[in-house]
Amino acid sequence: MVLSAISGSSGAEFLLGTASDEAIELWLIDLDTLGEPLAEREAQDPYCPPGEIDALDASRKVARMALRRLLARSFGRSLSAQPFQPGPHGKPKLLGLAGDFNVSHTFLGSPSSSGAEAKAVALIGLGRVASIGVDIEPLRAVRMDDRRRAAIISAGQSVADGAPLPNNEESAVIQAWARLEAWGKANGRGIGRTLSHFGIWGRGGASAGDCVQSQGDEVIVHDIAAAPGLLAAVALPRGVRPPIVRALPLDPAALDEIFAHPAKV
Repeated sequence: MVLSAISGSSGAEFLLGTASDEAIELWLIDLDTLGEPLAEREAQDPYCPPGEIDALDASRKVARMALRRLLARSFGRSLSAQPFQPGPHGKPKLLGLAGDFNVSHTFLGSPSSSGAEAKAVALIGLGRVASIGVDIEPLRAVRMDDRRRAAIISAGQSVADGAPLPNNEESAVIQAWARLEAWGKANGRGIGRTLSHFGIWGRGGASAGDCVQSQGDEVIVHDIAAAPGLLAAVALPRGVRPPIVRALPLDPAALDEIFAHPAKV
């Protein structure tokens, strides 16, 4: 199980960092293991609007079921049950929500000759802040020319107020990419517009320094510990502390305990 290495065989929560004053939560989710228990709960007591998950692939369906329950836990079920509305650049929103949320999906590992399959995981961030963006990336070899690699690393440092990146070159560019993904999600640009804005793709619109000068007072990115083999980042309004990180429990009773108790606000 993906999360067993960081949370024990039952998937009990683990804590990293400091508590957040804005009731921000970050949840790391083993989509493979939690698929069946979440599907059972959704069948018994649906939280997703009718038809919302029908066309989603298996892993995104599990992530959506978890997201809906976590939104209900933090903001109330009536508000969380509304259909998502697209923001200016496509980021989903809930009308009237006094906060924000974001989801990132990835796969840990890759299929092997021995039959082992890649594990699907997700990172969900939500809280009573104006904006939040998350991204989670697997460690992997990166094929990229030196100019683009350097531009991603430079921009990744800028959106994090110059916070250092890992010493390993591959880890550094992946962590920088995760920072840019999270930053673009938080401010609604998305990764394509973010890369163009920094001049990494296309003609660009500003240097990394210019971009942070105009946007950095609003959103800053923090690296977060996820699981072995994964790199992750969260973007939050400046001055907001990185939140506690938790693994959604794999044990059904512990899972019900989480969903049954409202998040602290």
